[in-house]
Amino acid sequence: MKPIVIIIVAFIIIAILIGAFLLFITPKEAGQPQNNNQIQENKIPQPSLLTVINNSVNIKTALQTDFKEVTEKTAQVKEGDTVKTSASGRAIIESQNNATLVIDKNSEYIMTVSAENKSSMMLVLGNIWAQVTQLLGQGEYYKIETANAVATVRGTSFGVSYGNNLTIVMVAVGKVSLQSVNPANRQPIGKEIVISAGEKGSVATGYEPLLQALSGADKRSGWYLLNQGNVKNPPAPSQLPTVPAESKR
Repeated sequence: MKPIVIIIVAFIIIAILIGAFLLFITPKEAGQPQNNNQIQENKIPQPSLLTVINNSVNIKTALQTDFKEVTEKTAQVKEGDTVKTSASGRAIIESQNNATLVIDKNSEYIMTVSAENKSSMMLVLGNIWAQVTQLLGQGEYYKIETANAVATVRGTSFGVSYGNNLTIVMVAVGKVSLQSVNPANRQPIGKEIVISAGEKGSVATGYEPLLQALSGADKRSGWYLLNQGNVKNPPAPSQLPTVPAESKR
């Protein structure tokens, strides 16, 4: 009988060990794929919603060579898409991270990164105004680049203009960091500046950023007033910025 008892006890011990293994080890292993899936979901590009304010607005996807006019009131803007407005066109782009971007007339921009709480875009020409209502955490960012500068923000309302080799960033709410970069290799030039509400920063190609207070003319400009009020009733067409006297060296 003793050998039988030993065998039974051995089976019981083995069963207990297997049960403990399934109870404590398997849930952790089962949870791992879910975490990986969640990480992957965060990396999936998130489309944004474009609403046409004034015609015409055109979109070119990363796989297309020609622009196509947006004929409906709304359209999706995905990572890699280019949006271009005509002399009368304006649009609003709303992303899933509660950020709103207004694209002015005669403007062109490229959505380079569009993921959860990670947005980056290139302003090729013209004016855009961003309102980022959600405070971003570590590893999250909202960034607008031009040929010669990079503006990075954490919860604010600000406008970026680019034309004639000049970038201008006007801040209405919050703070924006501005870094001058070499257009050829994107390497930084000089020190980064921080632009607070009521200030503007400018970057002329090849020069360090310049910090100034918003002038009365800046605050009365059609583009500034448009983005402090109702974008559905825009004022007179805005103009591209001019080079500040301090930048003409």
